[in-house]
Amino acid sequence: MRLVLGTAQIGMDYGIINRTGRPDPAVASLMIQSAIESGVQEFDTAQVYGNSEHVLGHIVASRSDSDRLKFISKPNIDLNRLSSNTLKEAAQRSSNNLGIHKLYGFLLHKERMLEYWEDGLGFQMTELLRCGLVDHIGVSVYTPEKANQALDMDDITILQIPSNVLDRRFENAGIFEKADGLNKQIYVRSVYLQGLLLADPNKLPQHMHFAVPALKAFESFAREVKVSKHSLALAYVRDAYTKAKIIVGSETLDQFQANLKAWQMPLAKGIVESIQECFTEIDDTVLNPSRW
Repeated sequence: MRLVLGTAQIGMDYGIINRTGRPDPAVASLMIQSAIESGVQEFDTAQVYGNSEHVLGHIVASRSDSDRLKFISKPNIDLNRLSSNTLKEAAQRSSNNLGIHKLYGFLLHKERMLEYWEDGLGFQMTELLRCGLVDHIGVSVYTPEKANQALDMDDITILQIPSNVLDRRFENAGIFEKADGLNKQIYVRSVYLQGLLLADPNKLPQHMHFAVPALKAFESFAREVKVSKHSLALAYVRDAYTKAKIIVGSETLDQFQANLKAWQMPLAKGIVESIQECFTEIDDTVLNPSRW
């Protein structure tokens, strides 16, 4: 299955429309167990996601089939890049938290870290591969320019990018095709634009009113094609990026089940193309949560 469970929500309050906060351990366990039973085999986490790694590790430790699961994590964004053992220690810490011997992927959490690749950071990252601590190394980026830079680095084989019905910058820049040609894996995050796509545009706080026109246009489109905003947002990235893995988080078991239902719902022919025609030139202020 290409659906990946994002676990920021189980370690911290996350998302602009999060009303429930972090799930308690029992709810988190039910959600993760349900995901695995539904066919999800990959989990995305990070050291800055509160206690997400610990919670996830504790839950999967009880499963006899945990060895088939894959975990991607990211080191703390404040790591000391000048210390030769920093990343080794960080990768080992994530593995210990998760209760596993080896990470499937270890990604730089910020694209700006690529600036230090030739100053020793690249050696530290590739050393993780040589030492057998990880299967893949990569980076989480925010711009097509940095995505291209990362794809041109031989040892980077995983790239995490934001993409959704409104944010199609990477799609238009040919990042998906380039990654496929290089046999590198794309993981798409921010499918719901941190929940903004699912928000009621009439109830946004005053400082978010700049997003109202785009959200109303999306709401109108969903109503016209008779598909919920939730289903449309997830099904679009599923069908538009057919070789990418899709990261989706949940705060509750009901939310996960709704995501799974949306994932399994087929879109009528032509909807993907209509979205691509209707939603163009969306202002970066809407697409970039750091500007909210």
